[in-house]
Amino acid sequence: MRRSRTFALTALTLLGLTLSACGGGGTTTAHAPAEPHATVTPTALSAPPLKHLALGAFHLDNIVPGPHGLVLFGAPVDTSAPPPPPGGGGAPFFGTSPALYFYDTASDASVGTVLKLDTLGPAPDGTPRGIGDAVAGGDWLAYVIMDTHATNWELWALNVVSNQKHLVDSAVMERQGPNGQWRGIMVTDGTTLVWSPGDIDGPRRHTLACGATSTLVDGTNGRALAPMALVDGTLLLTERHDQEAPSDGTYLWKLSEPAPARISELTGGTGSLNEAYAVWDDARSHSLALYDRTAGKVTQFWDTACIRPALAPDGPYVVCLDFDANVMRLLPVPSDVGTTLGGADGGGRGAIANDRAYWIQPADTNDPHGASVVDYIDLPAA
Repeated sequence: MRRSRTFALTALTLLGLTLSACGGGGTTTAHAPAEPHATVTPTALSAPPLKHLALGAFHLDNIVPGPHGLVLFGAPVDTSAPPPPPGGGGAPFFGTSPALYFYDTASDASVGTVLKLDTLGPAPDGTPRGIGDAVAGGDWLAYVIMDTHATNWELWALNVVSNQKHLVDSAVMERQGPNGQWRGIMVTDGTTLVWSPGDIDGPRRHTLACGATSTLVDGTNGRALAPMALVDGTLLLTERHDQEAPSDGTYLWKLSEPAPARISELTGGTGSLNEAYAVWDDARSHSLALYDRTAGKVTQFWDTACIRPALAPDGPYVVCLDFDANVMRLLPVPSDVGTTLGGADGGGRGAIANDRAYWIQPADTNDPHGASVVDYIDLPAA
């Protein structure tokens, strides 16, 4: 049962917490993940009833679900303005949202209100900025504000229950030069935030409740470490080098332990994790790899029609995008004999929260000012 909750719409305030509040100075303590449970085989799969979430006059580029609702990438429709370019969403520049928009689904997915949680000002040099990336977990949202070239960026954390926010990182704090850019790669489990601020920077770890930050691994020798998912203190990440190296591949890292464990020589792009499985994609081959955490087994071409997967946190299901057909699919795990859910925007990805899978309908090309519609399903019982 989903609980009702009312957002306080008062002005957001900075979270005045010191690093020492976490204990141990600048160190962080991760929660040990639960032990992987036994593999569950679902019953015969059929497409659940398709439902719709109408946001009113709002055009979407992407959505990011969390326990309390959806972060919306896009902008309200302005029918008096020129039509936005495809994929532009009416934002000040491609790939960003002009403000932090949020749709509250804590009580009911079909009834909610679009909230503007943060309004952005220009960069210090006057350049327009937008929301370039966001993740959600627990009571927290983490989002990146950046300029046109992603060089003047700031990473913020916002608690959607208390409305408290604090600055986590920035281009200035990282001492990036004029060519340094935000990678746009970050993950959270609602307790810890992990991100890679630049192409060769080692991933950082931040404890959301108290603000303590540390570096997980230094970036050296052309090595890029990209986080893909974080669940109960366990990180799914991929390592690759400019020149192929023996250590390239995919890793699981219990952050309470000193080093990650390599689970596959296959590098990933977008990935997802739960207590039983890890799944990640190879966008070039449009395929998914599956790792069974109980058996320690990798299936390289587990599915050959999907990318951008999302694992259900508490059930044996994956939702992913069939990029060639522009449809969302629901796959049972460990079998991949799934079902088509409905047409999807080609820029979308699997997105699951509160036992529901969400995605954006394809845009109506005949209506450049048309509002977006989010489709969703209630996941079958395992």
